[in-house]
Amino acid sequence: MGLPAASVSYNVFIEGVGFLGKVEDFKEPTVKTQKADTPQGIKQDIRVLEPMEAEINLNTINKIAYTAMQKFEKAKFVIKESVVENGKTVVVVHTMVGSFDVEENSTKIKESKKKNIKIYPIQYTKELNGEEVIFVDLENMIARIDGKDILEDVRNQIM
Repeated sequence: MGLPAASVSYNVFIEGVGFLGKVEDFKEPTVKTQKADTPQGIKQDIRVLEPMEAEINLNTINKIAYTAMQKFEKAKFVIKESVVENGKTVVVVHTMVGSFDVEENSTKIKESKKKNIKIYPIQYTKELNGEEVIFVDLENMIARIDGKDILEDVRNQIM
């Protein structure tokens, strides 16, 4: 049995500007489809993607985040994550385009300021060592998981 994967560092870029501060925590978007209950009690996948949400906790923030808010749902975030698993380093790149909120956390004197950035992606790409493993485009109903577009049949039927 191998050693579990552990994130060792993050670099956050908003609109191409990096080093927004020390990343305390990152919650990547979850790609989920909606389910409906059948009369038999089975959860049936209805092939509609649920909205995604990601969160970054930082100890400081660059002015570029506030400038990017002017783009509404088209702000671009890139989070580069370094993960060590079984003694090997894996580079994970999360690219998100969407709207976001900046939330100020309460702080005490002489404590570092902490801010949460909640991102609501309409596009999301996840790459492992340069290879795409997830690509979601909510506007165009595209969801590629490990190269297979799971919404292709649905899109062809309704478009």
